[in-house]
Amino acid sequence: MSTVESSSIQQIGLRNGVVSGILSIIYTLLLYILGGELLFKTSMQLLGNVILIGMMCYTVQTYRKQHNNYVSFRQAFGGAFSVSVFGVLLPLLFAYILYTYIDPELTMRLKEYTIKTSIEMFQWFNMSEDQIDAALDEIKEKDYSPTIANYLKGYVGALIFAALFSVVVAFVFWLISRKNEPAPAFDPIIDHN
Repeated sequence: MSTVESSSIQQIGLRNGVVSGILSIIYTLLLYILGGELLFKTSMQLLGNVILIGMMCYTVQTYRKQHNNYVSFRQAFGGAFSVSVFGVLLPLLFAYILYTYIDPELTMRLKEYTIKTSIEMFQWFNMSEDQIDAALDEIKEKDYSPTIANYLKGYVGALIFAALFSVVVAFVFWLISRKNEPAPAFDPIIDHN
């Protein structure tokens, strides 16, 4: 039996979470090199989540294959969620370093991008000038600085999202593997009287 086979699904998930985190850092670095504004686009951020979700699915599927094509809902959830521990933490740490030390100007660029795209969205919704001004005041007052507190809030929020998605991944893989569920062990009670 190999070490992967003897590992728990959570151990496999943690290892794959590190891989997911490293891949996400590479993806972020690529977006940064191609132009900082790509970092701010929602579509690019959602595309980056594919790495985490893909690694969640890979973890559960790998474990399932190693165990006669069966994984319980609890095991699948544990494996998927354990990927997110490092799969979310490592990219957030890199983002903190990127925004704080590598390119502190990114914070101002993020604020400018947010204002610009918000104005476009507000105009698309046909908001009045007064409504747009009020909404922009709130956006301008928001704290965009790369503080530890902001990143801790981001980490908690990302883990909540990951937990919700882990439930979906676990449910899907549990449904797929239900037909392969092992029969319960029969333990007859023997009366020795």
